[in-house]
Amino acid sequence: MSNIFLVFPQFSFGNGLMELARVDMQVQILSAFGVDAYKNPFSMDVLGWMYISMFLQGFICFTLRLIANKTLLRKIRWLVCRKSNVVQSYSPNEDEDVVAERLRVDRGDANADILQVNHLTKVYQNLNKRVQAVKRLSVGIPAGEVCAIFIVIFIMTAFTCTRTFWY
Repeated sequence: MSNIFLVFPQFSFGNGLMELARVDMQVQILSAFGVDAYKNPFSMDVLGWMYISMFLQGFICFTLRLIANKTLLRKIRWLVCRKSNVVQSYSPNEDEDVVAERLRVDRGDANADILQVNHLTKVYQNLNKRVQAVKRLSVGIPAGEVCAIFIVIFIMTAFTCTRTFWY
């Protein structure tokens, strides 16, 4: 019955630990009587079959995971993403500077920038429909340039810290 349960990794691990403890106690008890009953704990007689079963379980589960990741999960993601309705909340007439910045980032002129965002999109779920808040935002911020986002975050952080000390 023990060999049948080697299919389950928890049993293989727990039984292996118990077998190690049993062999160690057996060696300690018999060595007290002067009998040398040492067995190599990593031999096929002691833990070998548990190692083999755990290796096979790991190999099979890892292979199944790779197969599922490459085929099944990608197909499911494609089906889910393809059917989503997105209500677009952007103006079809983009400003010239927005288009110029997107082209600058897409051409690779922003590769030396400290902060680079390529085609950022944010979609919110609103009851039954999905609302697109940001569509394909591309921004590059060169070194030495101050960004208003960082200033706002700094002010919010400083205000929160000073406000806690006021109370």
